Amino acid sequence: MATTPTPIQAWAAAEAPVQTAINAALATMATTIPALASGVAALDTLITTLQNSPGTITPADQATLDAAVAQSTANLSQFNSLVTALAAINTAAPGSVPPAPGAAHGRK
Repeated sequence: MATTPTPIQAWAAAEAPVQTAINAALATMATTIPALASGVAALDTLITTLQNSPGTITPADQATLDAAVAQSTANLSQFNSLVTALAAINTAAPGSVPPAPGAAHGRK
């Protein structure tokens, strides 16, 4: 025999897909943010190495330096986009408001 879900059970079931999507986004961000930060740090190390090379920078060195700076800038932009997305999820209002405590127990 099927039972009728309580208002809080119905609300929780309706919210489950939203929470699943948020959790997936957060898991992706939790992996991507450190990877991007690591990529930026690696590129910054490369830039510093090139800047500290003795003598004049050759045209090939300059091309490498320019490519590293461009990649670092792109990585940082991606990182900032993820931070913005994370902040939006963190401050987002829930999909719906749960029922009042009395209503959750079938009381009015």
